[in-house]
Amino acid sequence: MIDFQHLGLAFRFSQAYSVKVISYQHITKMMTTILVVLMASAALVGFIPQMRKHAEYERRLEEIRTEAEVEQALLQDYRVKQKRFQDDPDYVKKVAHEIGMVAPNEVIFRFYEEPLSRR
Repeated sequence: MIDFQHLGLAFRFSQAYSVKVISYQHITKMMTTILVVLMASAALVGFIPQMRKHAEYERRLEEIRTEAEVEQALLQDYRVKQKRFQDDPDYVKKVAHEIGMVAPNEVIFRFYEEPLSRR
């Protein structure tokens, strides 16, 4: 490429030796377009990982909220059981029998069904 700056033009000779005139305004527009495209590409390349991180954070936040709801339901269930233990002596007795405890002088009978094949 031969540059004649004092004329304000840039001459480029192709293989067929034809002359194409490219003005500096045209070159400036092309360079500006290329620069904008490169800057947009760089911004996009930097932005995509951040979008992925954000999506991952949103997914994890939803998981944590779901876990918190489950834990709140369990906590409410435990509070109900605790209140029943404090206020309902029959419930305490029932739970004690379920885990094999007996009151003094109390006899518990358990009956098991035999399989039909043994009769």
